[in-house]
Amino acid sequence: AVRGTDSTSYFSMGKPLAGTRNHTVRWHGATWRFGSSAAAAQFRANPTAYAPQFGAYCTGGLAARHVVEGKPQHYRLHGGKLYLFHTSAGARRFSGDPKGTIARAKAYWRELGME
Repeated sequence: AVRGTDSTSYFSMGKPLAGTRNHTVRWHGATWRFGSSAAAAQFRANPTAYAPQFGAYCTGGLAARHVVEGKPQHYRLHGGKLYLFHTSAGARRFSGDPKGTIARAKAYWRELGME
């Protein structure tokens, strides 16, 4: 999941860091990698706190009514949640209207039956 990025690192280190095969957790049909056993345990205790929103799809893309993969290096934290984007431009646009972007993305996500 998240292309092998340790999803807890966004919150603990303020940036994405690579996970390793030595520290993994299976959740929602995917293998999540972490940089340490402590990070893996942190995720295991509360995976929804660390998993990207919208199944790691691009939040900006969903807001614009299309589905595109989010990339781990293009992200924003907002309201204690992790949002991924396909490009750095999408992440910058999100910063201008995070609440509106999230609301539009959620509406389209529901239309797709992914709620």
